Amino acid sequence: MGFQRFEAAAWSAEVADVEATPRYEVGAERRGMVHFRFALEENPGVEEDAVFVVFSNRMLASVYAGPYREGLSLPVDARLASDEGFDNLEFKLLSPKGCVVGRWSNEQGYPYWQAGAVVSIAFREVGRFAEHGLFETHGVSIRLEG
Repeated sequence: MGFQRFEAAAWSAEVADVEATPRYEVGAERRGMVHFRFALEENPGVEEDAVFVVFSNRMLASVYAGPYREGLSLPVDARLASDEGFDNLEFKLLSPKGCVVGRWSNEQGYPYWQAGAVVSIAFREVGRFAEHGLFETHGVSIRLEG
């Protein structure tokens, strides 16, 4: 949760883990796009060569691994849209400057994969227990457009 500095060997292991993680391949039956908006409560100076990963626990694969962007649009296919689009996403940000890694995961899933959804994620520096009693490291707000 939040950002952590790593020694070189541990940093290399984190990078290797990201590289070894399977990538989700979007199927031909696309259902639209989901638009994510990210906000970092703490920012250790994320540079352009930082790698941002969005991992789907439902698909057991990364649905995105690439540069960190405050806005990101991802395609939704029939598999992601099934079960009302519920998933439990994990986020990781690897910033090579200073070997910094940020991790965020909640104990609760949300209906992220609804075509046309705008999902706002607010990454917290310190996690907290939500009203429902589950631990959260990021806030989630979802609204449907159109």
